[in-house]
Amino acid sequence: MYICKRLLYMTDKTITIRDLAKIAGVSTATVSRALGDSESIREETRVKIIRLAREHNFEPSAVASSLSSRRRNIIGILIDDIANPFFVQVVKGIEAELDDMGYSMIIASSNWNPQKEEELVRTLIRNRVAGVVIAPIDENSESLNLLRRHGINFVVINSRGKKGDSFVCTDNIKGGRLAANHLIAKGVRRLAYLVGFPHSSGEDRVKGMKLAIEEAGRADIELIECRGVKTFEEGYESAASIIARHKLDLPGSGIFALNDVVAAGFLKASVELNIRIPENLSIIGFDDIFFSNLFRIPLTTVLQPKEEMGSLAIHMLLKKIEEDDVMTMEQVLQPHLVVRGT
Repeated sequence: MYICKRLLYMTDKTITIRDLAKIAGVSTATVSRALGDSESIREETRVKIIRLAREHNFEPSAVASSLSSRRRNIIGILIDDIANPFFVQVVKGIEAELDDMGYSMIIASSNWNPQKEEELVRTLIRNRVAGVVIAPIDENSESLNLLRRHGINFVVINSRGKKGDSFVCTDNIKGGRLAANHLIAKGVRRLAYLVGFPHSSGEDRVKGMKLAIEEAGRADIELIECRGVKTFEEGYESAASIIARHKLDLPGSGIFALNDVVAAGFLKASVELNIRIPENLSIIGFDDIFFSNLFRIPLTTVLQPKEEMGSLAIHMLLKKIEEDDVMTMEQVLQPHLVVRGT
């Protein structure tokens, strides 16, 4: 008798979408998608929610319906450089997860242009994306502020964002240490490091390199900073002058490129210049992109778990989209040294 009275009470009262979500044991976002005929949830879940909605006389308000229709089952992916194989592999990790979750994705590249990045974020907002995975040019960029102001869920990749942002990145300081310790063990006395676009990830790699040299008590190592080397072409074109100016064709020379794309260009030019690698010049990159072991001399590098970065980022984002009151999520991945022929 008690149970019957309780059911009557539940069916007579006006229940909210939160009430229905609690009864069904799902998130409010899942209820909205089920009642909105979305294709992004399992059929059995949709049937269950519709049945419970009828049993409890749930009627979504016009305002609630309007709110639920503002977001589409599309995820925005905004990266720095679509030509960099590092991001190709990160996106591959994202795509592998989205395939089974009923979401599509829009991929855009800022090409390291802050104004373009901001405009692309505005475009994603206008397209009513459900959320964004973003590799921002700058952790203090206006693009991230736009997402915050518009209430768009986002996850930062390849850097940490600002305090309170969810992110997935690699321990770049540790990665810089790994690179430097390898070169120290190879007997390097002159070390040129190739810096491209200004970015926190690169700054941390340089910081880790310098810390390793300091911890090893190797103040005798000559450090040579070479800025503005951002692409394969610039790595290739700058190699001859950098090698000649700093006598990097002599034994005890080393190159630390902050990504494999630049390292590949420098390596190609060095081989053409008949530099003895690694006998005189040791070269190490960063990322371990998929063709790093396909060069004439396979590239020694520091591996970032790229597909794992993408997979974790999209799981974080979907959790933020689907669940209420999700705490900030942070994941720092561990790099690994991959020793090959350079």
